[in-house]
Amino acid sequence: MTRLLKETTKELDLIDSAICTFVWRVCNNVLFHEIRCTDFILLMNLREPIPQIKKRNREDGRICYMICELSKHIYRKSLTEHWINTILEKFNIGRDTYDHHHYINSNSSKANIEFASDIQTAIKNGLNQG
Repeated sequence: MTRLLKETTKELDLIDSAICTFVWRVCNNVLFHEIRCTDFILLMNLREPIPQIKKRNREDGRICYMICELSKHIYRKSLTEHWINTILEKFNIGRDTYDHHHYINSNSSKANIEFASDIQTAIKNGLNQG
């Protein structure tokens, strides 16, 4: 994590905690093994110490989609790429995987299309709460 990113995360959240909470409800114990909501918020905001997260098998694509959608709601847009790269590192996902799997379209499976809809609804709900 860059020094600027570390200093910024100490001062403010990068992503609204309400958005994180609604996304956590969709993803917890689905994309990754059980994690407390507060730990997910800390992780998404890169708060030290950053909690460990253990992803579920074969969920890299959906995690990439979640990261991409959350990255659209980072308060300081200049930190978006740094945030994406740091979160990918925490999930142990390479940038090349992210670049190929961060989107879901009409050719995706029905389950992935439903997941995308759930993530978008969660973010919308978080924006309404925040």
